[in-house]
Amino acid sequence: MDHLSELPGPIARALEALDAEAARRAARLDVERTAARVLARLKAEPEAEMHPVLRLWAAPRSLRVAAAVALLVVAAAVATVSLWPGGGAGSARVSLPVAVQGVDSLGQTEADALLRAVDEIRPLNAPAPEPSIVSVEDLSEQELRALLQAMQSSEEEI
Repeated sequence: MDHLSELPGPIARALEALDAEAARRAARLDVERTAARVLARLKAEPEAEMHPVLRLWAAPRSLRVAAAVALLVVAAAVATVSLWPGGGAGSARVSLPVAVQGVDSLGQTEADALLRAVDEIRPLNAPAPEPSIVSVEDLSEQELRALLQAMQSSEEEI
């Protein structure tokens, strides 16, 4: 079944006309002459400067492997910090360096916005407060009753 038969008449005729025109132009095309002209143009043009990412990709294999390993280490560190922000009991806090480029080119409003953002983030990086240890003996009678009620209501829900 022809795929053009499913289309409305004017659209099918327009597509057929386009196919016929493309076939006529393809028949007139001299492929070898076109390829020779493209090759001559590419040889005559100076070599374009390679994008830094492409330059890295064209680098020796060992450099690409080292870059991949460094990327994995940084990703693992970021994942660890974001998954365990407190770091757990007895663990050392992890601090990742932040590279800021072009700070001297910021305008006054941009610099103020950056400083406000840093001030908002600082409390998140503060060490977690140490948990206080409270035993049942330290609770008052009213606190003990509230604890028993909470335990009973949680048992009823189960």
